[in-house]
Amino acid sequence: ICFFFLRTLFELRIAGLGACGGYHDESDLIVGLAAPDFDQYTPRKNPNKNKLCGRRILVAGTLGSVTVEVVDRCPTCQSVSRFRVDINVYILVLFLGDLNLSPAAFSQIGDKNDGRIPITWEFA
Repeated sequence: ICFFFLRTLFELRIAGLGACGGYHDESDLIVGLAAPDFDQYTPRKNPNKNKLCGRRILVAGTLGSVTVEVVDRCPTCQSVSRFRVDINVYILVLFLGDLNLSPAAFSQIGDKNDGRIPITWEFA
């Protein structure tokens, strides 16, 4: 499965308690998904049981690539899904949303001064 994003987002607030229930800091290689994309896999409104929690994603940007772990949802990230993402079926989809990367992860794929950069990603 390969997903293409128009942009990614660098925000410091990803540190702390994530929607998946764990505590993280700015040095962790972690990511938050846009809330609409994350929430569709949240059973009975309990994000700690979300099927995407703990999944690893390989993100490629303008300066390189990094593998990150899904630990959070991003309520301010935009999602413009063209197709529903099904993590159990291997299909190619076009997905135009934001990712919220930790500072440590973002610095491996882009310049923090840019804030938003074009990326591609896939589940690792």
